[in-house]
Amino acid sequence: MTAVKASHECSFPIQPPEGSFFAPGPCRQCGKTFARSQAERKLREALAAMDETEPPGGATPWHETVGEFRRELMESHGDWRAGADRYRACARAENAAPVASAAHTACLMAASYSYALAAVLGVAEKELGLAAAKRLTFIAATVITDGDDGGLNADVMPSTDSPHA
Repeated sequence: MTAVKASHECSFPIQPPEGSFFAPGPCRQCGKTFARSQAERKLREALAAMDETEPPGGATPWHETVGEFRRELMESHGDWRAGADRYRACARAENAAPVASAAHTACLMAASYSYALAAVLGVAEKELGLAAAKRLTFIAATVITDGDDGGLNADVMPSTDSPHA
């Protein structure tokens, strides 16, 4: 799903054989259907209305904006990448202890997750609007800081009989 406006103005043919007045054909340039175009317009309008009613205040109790939280995630990404670089030689050394490899892998994973979360929140702000991005930022910051007391991933958690649970 994308709420970003197309780089061109879509044109939907209403003449047979491509379409009709009651069922316009797809855009000749991008192939988007008329129904998809209308749904995206309605989504943009709804998101704009949500953004207009967004209460004042920061994105999280600790971050004034979504961008501020994203910048912190990217700083964290850099720190974890530096950690991975420090552990790389240890992990690749002959007779390396398993903990060195685990530390290297953990740093790479943390770097990837912080980078991915920053990107997802940026896309949310662009495509879903400020209200949705602030909500997602608040959830992410709360889970990172306080854990997941609400069981937000309970629907996809492995069963308790899994060896990795």
